[in-house]
Amino acid sequence: MVTKSRSLTLNKLFSLLIKLIGLTLSGLMLYILFRRNALVKSAPSKPKQTKQINPQPVIINTKSSQPEQIDLSGWQYILVNYDHPVTQEFIDNLKLVNTPEGYGPQLKVDERIYSQLEQMLSAAKADGVELYICSAFRSVDYQTKLFNNKVNEQLNCDLSKEQAIEEAASWVAKPGCSEHHTGLALDIVAPSHQILDDDFETTDAFAWLYKNSPKYGFILRYPKNKKDITHVNYEPWHFRFVGDKAQEITDSGLCLEEYFSKIKQI
Repeated sequence: MVTKSRSLTLNKLFSLLIKLIGLTLSGLMLYILFRRNALVKSAPSKPKQTKQINPQPVIINTKSSQPEQIDLSGWQYILVNYDHPVTQEFIDNLKLVNTPEGYGPQLKVDERIYSQLEQMLSAAKADGVELYICSAFRSVDYQTKLFNNKVNEQLNCDLSKEQAIEEAASWVAKPGCSEHHTGLALDIVAPSHQILDDDFETTDAFAWLYKNSPKYGFILRYPKNKKDITHVNYEPWHFRFVGDKAQEITDSGLCLEEYFSKIKQI
């Protein structure tokens, strides 16, 4: 009897233990579910995705601009030198007019440069600088006389004829090779200094011309240290009309042959 009672007690205890374990497991499951829901609710919400519209990219052209190309066929850009003699047709088609009065003898220039020449001479006068035009247009016949005279002068210096011709050509262009045939070139000095020599560069007239002549379309045609290219010695009195590019050419430090060569490479 005692054994049976003890057996019933153990069964009750075991059943109670099972219930307790079941309750514990149920409570644990509820706790887990509760914590999971709490974590989900507290997690930051995923940002709402919006369609992004990308603006069109701005394309910037970083390629450096090239210098403006010049049409070298323009009348003001005619190149006349030892290697490029002027044609008689060009000379025959020139329309020449007298140089402005009051600035030396009445000489001839291309009518297309008269206005700029007159403005330049007047501007110099207004600044108290007197200019004197001693040479302008020359015919081929007149150039021939000048050249032959220079050759004879060199022959008197005990040079051979070949040497005399070469030396003369560095001072007086050969007939057909002178810029004076174009009506665009002038020899400009001062009333007080009419000798064509290097000392002219020490005068107020030269200083004014070198600084201001480009404003009126003129350049110093035969600068220093360019004889190997121009075949002409330094001539501080020789100015040539080239038009709008005069200041650019002067500032470049190039002679006309070098400048034209550079333009052709563009």
